[in-house]
Amino acid sequence: MFDFLDGLREDRQYDRHKVKAVIDRLNMGRLYTFSLAGCVGMLFFALLFSLVGLHLLPGKYQTLAFLSLAAIFILFFLMIYITVKTKNTAFFEKLVYSYIAVITVVMFVFSFRAESVLVAMVFYMLLMVFLSLVPVLSPVVSLILWGAQFIAMAVFALVKQLDITTSTSFILIGIMGLMLSVFSYSGFLRKLNYKLSLDHAISEAETDPMTGLLNRRGLDHRLESIWPHCIRQQTRVAVVMVDIDNFKKYNDSFGHAAGDGCIKAVTGAIRNCVRRRTDYGARVGGEEFLVFLSDIDPAQAVRWVLNLQKSILALKIPHSKMNFSPYVTVSLGLATAVVNENITFDALKEEADMQLYASKNNGRDRLYYRNKCYRSDKNNRTPADTDVLEEAN
Repeated sequence: MFDFLDGLREDRQYDRHKVKAVIDRLNMGRLYTFSLAGCVGMLFFALLFSLVGLHLLPGKYQTLAFLSLAAIFILFFLMIYITVKTKNTAFFEKLVYSYIAVITVVMFVFSFRAESVLVAMVFYMLLMVFLSLVPVLSPVVSLILWGAQFIAMAVFALVKQLDITTSTSFILIGIMGLMLSVFSYSGFLRKLNYKLSLDHAISEAETDPMTGLLNRRGLDHRLESIWPHCIRQQTRVAVVMVDIDNFKKYNDSFGHAAGDGCIKAVTGAIRNCVRRRTDYGARVGGEEFLVFLSDIDPAQAVRWVLNLQKSILALKIPHSKMNFSPYVTVSLGLATAVVNENITFDALKEEADMQLYASKNNGRDRLYYRNKCYRSDKNNRTPADTDVLEEAN
């Protein structure tokens, strides 16, 4: 019975800025559509009422009023379009409140100039429908609007000398509009709660809990959407396999808790290097990771992998005394291709795996690509325009 109160309480669960951002985007879309439909509607009614001789407003004022309202709708349509196009999110809320203020004033002017009290009530009811169903307004804003309308309706009742029954009808319409607005807001919160819960559940199922990287399922899901696009665009892609060297020795020397910390540190380096939205990092084994890079040529891919290797070494995570290096290092395997219908992700991954095994079998702490070894030099500099990178092309 009072589900809408639960919906209002749910507002406290979310970051207010995020809720506001969602509401602003939703209002922009609704008001954008309403503006276009309102403009067409006003032009239609102006022509129709003129042809049939129906007057809701005095004389020629009616056509002028409808055309003016159509112009207002077009103006707001353009303002919303520009605001959304320029992504001026700071202006969203101001634009919504300006829109509401203008429409409210216009409809009250129509009510005051209406040919009869019944027509005035129709205009007021249309205003209530607009305020309660088109923009999403918080209960506080709805209460403020209703208070302002109550004052305006009191002035209207005095000017028009309305009887108690008619005045009460206007008040009841306002209360109904307020309640509809509150229910609309609570319904929005319930939908937002459902969506956030669903997104969270999907994220939990597709994310490795310790590292925050994708797990195998999450990687597969991302590839389902991006791989067909890569085929259509014949995109150059790279698959990188990363394995922490002698991780068992690390665990044996420092314990599993320290091992988890080591994995998280390496994960942080991977995440810092994977910056583009079309690139993905995933944990595919205990100490094994996969990185998918798109729109990258072989030389760039080699440079990217060597930079990642250097970033991990720069962490200077102490390794076991039994290890060949005093610090944690990684072995890497790389595979690249121009994607077409004959190339699958699994084939690329298999090639990257083979290169990773070559790296581990030939001394570790190095990258293998096309059966060739690539390493940063002893001063830990990544090679730039060298023959090594030219060979990668």
